[in-house]
Amino acid sequence: MTQFGVYIQVFRSNNPGIGDNVPDREVKVLHPFLVSIGLFCAHSVAHAQRMTEIVVVGTHIEEGHDSAALLKAARMSGLTVVGADQVKDRLGGRGSRLIDEALQARGVSLLSEGMVLFEHADLEAAKDRLAASVTALEQAMAGSSDGRTLVDALLAQGNLGLAMGEPSVARRAFKRVVLMDPVRELDAVHYPPKVVAMFDDVRREVRAVPMGSIQVKTDDPLATVHIDGRFQGVGSQRISDLPAGNHHVLVMGVSGHRSYAAVEVQPGKKIQFSAPLTEFFVGFPGESEAEREAQTSQLYRALGGQVTEGLVLIAGETGVDEVGVQFYEPRTDAFSRILRREADGDAMGSVLTLVPKLEQYLAEEGGLSPRAVWPDVLALNIGANQELTEMLLGPKKENVVSVNSPPAELGQPSSNSVPWPVWAGAGGMILAATAVALFLRPSTSGEETSQSTGTGTVVVEF
Repeated sequence: MTQFGVYIQVFRSNNPGIGDNVPDREVKVLHPFLVSIGLFCAHSVAHAQRMTEIVVVGTHIEEGHDSAALLKAARMSGLTVVGADQVKDRLGGRGSRLIDEALQARGVSLLSEGMVLFEHADLEAAKDRLAASVTALEQAMAGSSDGRTLVDALLAQGNLGLAMGEPSVARRAFKRVVLMDPVRELDAVHYPPKVVAMFDDVRREVRAVPMGSIQVKTDDPLATVHIDGRFQGVGSQRISDLPAGNHHVLVMGVSGHRSYAAVEVQPGKKIQFSAPLTEFFVGFPGESEAEREAQTSQLYRALGGQVTEGLVLIAGETGVDEVGVQFYEPRTDAFSRILRREADGDAMGSVLTLVPKLEQYLAEEGGLSPRAVWPDVLALNIGANQELTEMLLGPKKENVVSVNSPPAELGQPSSNSVPWPVWAGAGGMILAATAVALFLRPSTSGEETSQSTGTGTVVVEF
């Protein structure tokens, strides 16, 4: 085998004491070509160690999805593309919990701020924060299976109401707690005597009114039923002893499809809720751009923190005939600048044109460049990304799906789905996006009445 090398003489040091006793000798030095090869290999190893991945989980577009094309467009120099199937494996069935975290994030943050302000005796500011927290957490109940944080916010609001000399505010908050959790009692360790006394009084008052019931009907015998964020059982069933008032009903099938309704239970009456498990329902989009921006940031923060330290691609329709794309980096909790363009009647095609241009926002190491960080987040419809919602809620391939949801139909858009611009502009039709409450009044004729709410159908039987 031929060796490439040159021979040189080692010079003797001019510094006394250094190299004086070292005899002259010949030393082999590698050919510059081999040196460059070694440096290239070392650089390649270092580059491989710095390699960043891009998580791609669909687009927030009502129609025209093309997952394969999106994955191809996201392949950038030195970065690895991770698709929805790999992300789903990393989640390990925690999709529903992640949705809870995302939907409740803003309300939890406002609750924490309110409690700190309360502790520092800034009561007016605390009042505003807690009221905003309750509103945000009520909105989240459309897609959340856990109502404990809302109860905590209501209890804090009631406690503050008493501290500020506003007993009517306290009573309203405590009444809402009893509606959500009729068996709840306050202890004297965590709550002042005045708070416990008023809560007990409100509880007796609410329970003195005749209870109502909800009959949940579903074709999936294994579907889980939650009312006000509390697990009630599996399959079709009647939930009795519900206090009269508004209640959130969420039914989740083994297929991952979900159905939601906000209904008002009448004293002594039975509500029948038919839950069609045909959609991967995450929650209703916010009415305002600011609300949709908050929902997008919360959803991708929750997702990114669970599945990667690299980058997450965010893309979708931002309004009428406009699309946008940007990156989110969980490691730094930073969003990139947004690239926008007109859809020109082809939203997906426009997104595919924009995605490769995001490479300009990458650092040499592959992560997000500090110069590309931006405070704004895309205002998207959180429920319009079919691939993402199926990934979060759908079963693994080897699992059996619901009897009314054949595997071939999973992820397909429902013909009854409402486009997000309609929800976003509903304004007077829905209160704060997810409070789609159905206010039903008894009929003097004694006949059944039927009306749609949320994603299911509610019938009041007299």
